[in-house]
Amino acid sequence: MQISNRIDDGGLSPRTIVLLTAALVLLVLIAALVAGEQQRERYQAEMDVRQRNVLLQRVSILTRTQDDLRMQLQFLSQSPPIPGIVRAEATGFDAEENTEGSRWRRRLETVLAGYALSRPGVERMALLAVGQKQPVVAVESHDGQAHSAGQAGGAHPDSDLLGLLAQRPVGDIVIADIDLDRRMNGSVADPPRPLLRLATSVPALDGTTFGIMTMAVDARGLMIDLVNDLNPIYRVYLLDAADNFLLHPDPGRSFGMARGRPWRWSDEFEPLESGVREANGAMTFHGAEGHIHVMRQRVALDRTDPNRFVTLVVAVPDQVIAAHAAMVRYWVAGLGLPLAGLMALLLVFSRRSHRRDRELAASDAWLGAIIDSASDAVIGLDGQGVITSWNPAATRLFGRAPSDVLGLSTLALIVPPGLEPQERDLLDRVGRGEILVNLRTRRQRSDGRIIDVSVTATPVRGAHGINGAALVIRDITEQVAAETSIREINSRLEQQVRERTMEIEALAALRNAILHCAGSAIIACDRAGTITLFNPAAESMLGYAPDEVVGKATPALFHDPAELAMRGAAMHADGEHLLLSAMDVLSADAHHGGVDTREWSFLRKDGTRLPVLLAVTTLADRSGGIAGYLIIATDISVQVRDAARLRDALAGAEASSRAKSAFLANMGHEIRTPLNGIIGSAHLVLDEPLSDSQHTHIDSVRRSASALLSIVNDVLDYSRIDAGLLMLEPAPFRLADPVAAVADLFAPVIRTRPVALEISLDPALPDWVQGDAGRMRQILDNLVGNAVKFTTTGTITVALRRTGMQPDGKVDMQVTVSDTGIGMAPEQVARLFQPFALGDDSHRRQHGGTGLGLALTQRLVQMMGGTIRAESTQGQGSRFIINLHMTPVDPPASITSPTQPAASVNLFEDMSGLGGARILVVEDNDLNRLVAKGFLDRAGAVTTLVENGAEAVAAVERERFDLVLMDLQMPVMDGLDATRAIRALAVGRDLPILALTAAGHEQDLRACLDAGMDDHIDKPFVPALFLATLRRWLAAGVAVVPPTPVTQPPVLAWPQPIAGIDTEQAMGRVMGNRALFETILDQFVARFDGLGERLASQLSNQQIDRAVAKLHELRGAAGNISALAVAEKATLLERALREEPAADHAAGLAALAGDLTALVAAIRARPRPHPAETVPVLPPPPTGDPLEPLDLDELRAALRAKRLTALDTLEMLKDDLTRRLGTDKVREFASLVEALRFEEALALLEREFPV
Repeated sequence: MQISNRIDDGGLSPRTIVLLTAALVLLVLIAALVAGEQQRERYQAEMDVRQRNVLLQRVSILTRTQDDLRMQLQFLSQSPPIPGIVRAEATGFDAEENTEGSRWRRRLETVLAGYALSRPGVERMALLAVGQKQPVVAVESHDGQAHSAGQAGGAHPDSDLLGLLAQRPVGDIVIADIDLDRRMNGSVADPPRPLLRLATSVPALDGTTFGIMTMAVDARGLMIDLVNDLNPIYRVYLLDAADNFLLHPDPGRSFGMARGRPWRWSDEFEPLESGVREANGAMTFHGAEGHIHVMRQRVALDRTDPNRFVTLVVAVPDQVIAAHAAMVRYWVAGLGLPLAGLMALLLVFSRRSHRRDRELAASDAWLGAIIDSASDAVIGLDGQGVITSWNPAATRLFGRAPSDVLGLSTLALIVPPGLEPQERDLLDRVGRGEILVNLRTRRQRSDGRIIDVSVTATPVRGAHGINGAALVIRDITEQVAAETSIREINSRLEQQVRERTMEIEALAALRNAILHCAGSAIIACDRAGTITLFNPAAESMLGYAPDEVVGKATPALFHDPAELAMRGAAMHADGEHLLLSAMDVLSADAHHGGVDTREWSFLRKDGTRLPVLLAVTTLADRSGGIAGYLIIATDISVQVRDAARLRDALAGAEASSRAKSAFLANMGHEIRTPLNGIIGSAHLVLDEPLSDSQHTHIDSVRRSASALLSIVNDVLDYSRIDAGLLMLEPAPFRLADPVAAVADLFAPVIRTRPVALEISLDPALPDWVQGDAGRMRQILDNLVGNAVKFTTTGTITVALRRTGMQPDGKVDMQVTVSDTGIGMAPEQVARLFQPFALGDDSHRRQHGGTGLGLALTQRLVQMMGGTIRAESTQGQGSRFIINLHMTPVDPPASITSPTQPAASVNLFEDMSGLGGARILVVEDNDLNRLVAKGFLDRAGAVTTLVENGAEAVAAVERERFDLVLMDLQMPVMDGLDATRAIRALAVGRDLPILALTAAGHEQDLRACLDAGMDDHIDKPFVPALFLATLRRWLAAGVAVVPPTPVTQPPVLAWPQPIAGIDTEQAMGRVMGNRALFETILDQFVARFDGLGERLASQLSNQQIDRAVAKLHELRGAAGNISALAVAEKATLLERALREEPAADHAAGLAALAGDLTALVAAIRARPRPHPAETVPVLPPPPTGDPLEPLDLDELRAALRAKRLTALDTLEMLKDDLTRRLGTDKVREFASLVEALRFEEALALLEREFPV
């Protein structure tokens, strides 16, 4: 006013006015500049506070996100499947939990997939093992779906994280640099998206690192959170450690380094040295749009590596602050205007200033509202830890109003007892400038309840440094409870799974053990035949890896197509051609509920063949249908090779055995035949009047021949035992008989020496026992014979005593033969029972012998089920002890069995003595009829032959017979029914009927008795026993001519053995009649040649009864010609067909057919006799003209009746016929008779000698 007055009053000149105006304008301008700068500084300070708060909020978002992801990753890395996978790493099986590694991996996939679906933004998760290219487990999540993502052909995108954890402690967590998602080849994925990747190490069993667990999260959500709800005046940047932009207001400049266009902070902004404000850490930079005011803070990605971080930048353009300063300058400058304008300007400036203040207050209120609306408690503290701010979330969390807490310390209000040191340490660390993120601890509410919280503490900087702290406290009680609940649920789930899968695991363990340890190949297929399982043994056997066949091939890959086709064709013998799959052929029997077990040839991968035993069975589904097939293949190449070798060895052994048997049989026959002749002749001569010297010489000949025959019999018996051909023939016998026989045998020798023979028979022993009396005598003969041989003076004792009783009723009997002879040394006793072993050479020279006696004795004792041992002292004598188990029996009833071994029967026993007896032979087998008739004709019986039971009944009604020989199995009517029918006749009630049986079973003999038969004769016939039995039954009913001593002709020697036939025994059966034997052999070939094929046809057509009948016939015929092997196999096959007609008898039939074919071939290949070799087999006929009508009438009658006596009559007439007809004609006639072609022979005789 004074100036104005002065102006008004002073009349200032225009220059003054101009100067004053200019001065006023200058003052106004100066004032405007000063005011603008002051306003700029004030607003800059306010903006620094706001900018710092915005920065802290964004840092909190970033650190909270990192901490949350770290916590989730750590939780997932400790889930139960991961330790299970680690434990199963080496073997594929977790022994601790009895769980396969693959099962743990599937469970981990389920856990990771569930987590990925519950946490939007999780792109992928994986478990990577150190040193492995492929992930152990990998899961990816896109579009709301999570799936397994095994990487094929390259490393996993997150495998680089292995390097970050290489030198870290196990369990540490690292966060990789934020980068765009990349493919396996390193290129950026399309569309590009930033990823926040984390990893934590997984420990191995030995404490080292097994691998890492990785998580990749889409960082776009984080970027959005950093810029959401932000005042437009602020700009937020996120930089990596190299200052590359990760977040930029211009999206095109974010992640430029990943796009090949790097764009860094220094590329866009330059620092101004004058722009650094030390008090609050703000800086000013210059860019293309001018200056910006920046506050930034590093956020560590790695707590241990200071070089790995991101920088969060909050910037405010200088234009915002400059605008505030410019307005102030404009307001002050307006004072120089006219007063109205100045006042207007002042009013405008005031108004604008208040508006800016309101905006600032609104901004402060907006920032406060954010803090007030935050869900986390935000508490401000001063440098001494006194509370300066307390947001509503803090009130809700701790139950205390701001008025109750402001000005107080957190230690007194919210820190539970015992955690004060932790709180002080927190405040100290914040006071030193550290930022603590997500520190898990506990705090106390006003009601005293302790809660779990996560604390983030950030220092607050003022003009003079750090003057406080900001605490962000989050209630994680529910999170901790949820984690605890998840652990409990997981624990319960694991327990339930263990309980529910216990049986499955046991079965799985058993299956795995079988599959991995089985020596056989195990292959499983689905219904179509595609292989679903291929165990290690199958890999080793076939050379294929599982991935080559599982899901790709069928078992036909391992089979020869030709073999499959052949087996398939064999399945349809009716000729129908069906298209069969390989599985149809392989599992033919398995479809019927069984197991198809057959031998096949496998084709290995290398093309080689492998013989296997293949067992195929079906796998059923729940409905009972076929779900697949299980194939078990066993390598039988060793068995096949061994079987081939065994067959070769067996063939060689059989050939050797046949050669040895043939040699022994031939030599036995050659030796025994003349010996029997010598012995028989000696007996005959001794019955004639002789001088004493002649009687002595002849008796010496007889004894010597008998001794030699005994030696031959020992050799043959031993060879038969060695070949398993000698059989015991048990029958009831009086125990004293063999002892008395031995005493009688050696009594003459002992009487010539000063030796006493003492016999001791225990009265406690039974009188009659079951056993082979002949072999018992043979044993005693050998032992007593040795004692006699080596004892020149003293005593020989034979003692039989009872030593005990068996539970089954058998009597323990000990037989002791002791002497006081020369005795033996221990080394001689050691080899005493070895074949061909004698005491020493001096014994051999002095006493002779074969050395077989004791060896044969030991074998016979062993066959009787007993034991024998020797005790001897040289110079004092020897003692032989035999222990046997004898079965007591009653004296034999009417039916008896021969007890004399066939080998010991004298084949030259007189065959006469049946003269006048009329005998009916009922036999359907023509060979058996031929043999029986030959025996009976030789014995002088009148024989009638019929072929079945019906004919026998008719013959008995028509004619009178003295005895009937009845076969059991015959067509039309069998022997049992025929016997019943004959017994029903008046003439048949007392007629002796004897069964002809080849079976000899107790039930068969009992059936014979029940039907009315009187006795039985075993087939094949033993001549002496055959005729002796007939004599016994004929003795009471017919005047049988007594035997007359005659000198029997020698048995014709067979030129050479016939393979498969005991020719010595066979010739004995026909009493040396070679012509008869030749005829029987020819008839055998004619009847049974090709029988194997006929039997096979009958069995295939289920004609079991016909096959059994044919086998029965073959058994009898083979026995008659002493073809023992064929007879035995026919017996076994006949019995098998009777007992199990539905079974498979192919093997037995093949064995029989092979032997029969070989036998027929051997018979055909035998040498034929020359007519000159034949000799008469009957006494010479009466002298006279051989061509008298009587003689021809006898021959004609024999031919018409088809009697075998025609052969004998022909032999007697052969010389006379030759003189009349010539050699050729007689040879033709003889061949017809020998072939039993009687009608043709009769016709030829009638043509040459008409009646």
